[in-house]
This record gives sequence, C-alpha cells and structure tokens, in this order.
Amino acid sequence: MSIFYQNRLENLRLYISHNNSYPAHLHKEVEFAYVLSGQISISIDDYTRPMYPGDCSIAFPNCIHRFQTPEQSDILLCIFSLDFMNDFINEFTDFRPETPIIPAAQISQDAQDAIARLKTLSFDQHDPRLLKGYLTIVITEILESLNLKPFAPNAEMNLSQQLLTYIDAHYTEALSLEQVAKALGVSKFYLSHIFSDKLHTSYTAYLSGKRVELSKALLTSTSLSITEIAYESGFSSTRTFFRAFEEFCHLTPKAYRSKHALLSSKPSEELQTTAQNLLATESNSLKTVLEELP
Repeated sequence: MSIFYQNRLENLRLYISHNNSYPAHLHKEVEFAYVLSGQISISIDDYTRPMYPGDCSIAFPNCIHRFQTPEQSDILLCIFSLDFMNDFINEFTDFRPETPIIPAAQISQDAQDAIARLKTLSFDQHDPRLLKGYLTIVITEILESLNLKPFAPNAEMNLSQQLLTYIDAHYTEALSLEQVAKALGVSKFYLSHIFSDKLHTSYTAYLSGKRVELSKALLTSTSLSITEIAYESGFSSTRTFFRAFEEFCHLTPKAYRSKHALLSSKPSEELQTTAQNLLATESNSLKTVLEELP
C-alpha cells in the first residue's frame, strides 16, 4: 500500500466532501469525518469498517488513514491543527482510541446539534471562534465516548510512519538519506527499500515533491520572490527548484503563480458582473447600496 505524508498550512479546513475516495496518508492534524449520506469505508491504522449516515470517525495525528466510497457518499470533513484546538493537545498527543469509529447511536444529541451547525459555517465567512466553539462541543463529546489508551509515539509508530514524520519535520533543511537513517537508527539501504516497496517512489522524488507542494502554497499565498520561495522550501539552488517544479507541475513557478492569481480573481469579476446586472433592474435604494460595495 502506497502511503504519503500530507503537508497542510491551514489551521482548520471544514467542508462537505462528495464521493470521497482518498489513498492512504498521514498528517500532523486531527481529521474528523461525519457521514451525511450514502456509505463510505474508512481505514485508520489497522482498523477498517464501513460507515453509514450518522456515523463518525476520528484520525489522530500521524495515524495512517484512507477513505473509499463504493457507490455514493457525502461526508462532513473537519481537519484541524492542535494549534487551533489547543485545549486537546494532551488527548491527541498522549492517547489513541481503541476504536476510532463511533456509530450514530453513540453520538450525543449535543454533538449532533453542534455538527448540524458546523455544516452551515465556513472559515472564510464566520468568526473562527464560532467554529472553534461548536467544534469544541463535538470533540469533547466524541472523546468522552472513546476508550482512550496511553500512546508512546516513538515506540508504537511503525518505521514508515516514523520515516514520513521525521521528513515532514525537516524537509525544508538540507536533508540527506544518510541523515534520516542515522536519526532513525537504521541503514540508508533499508530506508531506500521502504521507499521503493511501500511508498512506490524514491527518497529524492518524495523529498522534492514535499518541497514543491510547499512552494506551491507559498507562490499562491505570499508575495515572496521566487528565489526566496525556492530556499524557504528547502531547495539548495534556484536551478534545482525550477527543474523539480516543472517536473511535478509542468509549469514554471512564475506561470503557476500567474495562473492561480487569475483564478482567484474570477469570483470578484463575476460578483462585479452580477452587481452590474442588478443595478440595471433593481430599485434606486438597492442601486445605492450596491454602488457602495468594494
């Protein structure tokens, strides 16, 4: 089974996912899923089972998990960092649930009401404290229904998880396979074997891919120069950065930034067109309000 470490920059992502089928991955954030309709199968570490409407699952940090929709499913997905939900750092760091899936019958009415409210909220349009409040109710209720057991990360994470977690913490640094092997107490040849047999890639390709993913986020969310982004992402030279970026994205970094800047401007252009149409047909009072909009 191929596994990859997913790097996220946001503290919270909340959305409804349709027909989700996502390969095995892990990340340092917590991932909560609530089934709205249909059927979806989820695997978290060694535990796999189908989920139905009203069921929910919770993947703790650095647990390998994946989704598979056989026919149709809608799920509410909430992925959050422990920086955002810092009241729960101890639970999510020092414990793991005996069973990471909670059937609908075991979800309290308070949690169901809070989930129903979360479905109507978005991070872009609502105060983050409001989302955090409802999410705190959900997670508190869910954790109380779980049988949590003490967890020692270094002892209980398998080598693949330790490998990907270590790389995720250091990939923006100069990082050779030999350094990783020394840190994990194994040979570099054994790590190469893990990459080829379990991750179906090479160490160099995996490391470059993570750096490119970070550079893509920086290109679209910051005003840093392309040279600054290359070094911030861990590349040793702009030449290496350009070669890796074009290999993964089939675009130059400059073209990628321009393309996504254009895409992000389209909603505003559409809003302006809609406003203009309304101005031509609505009353003078509405016209005045719309003309004052930015």
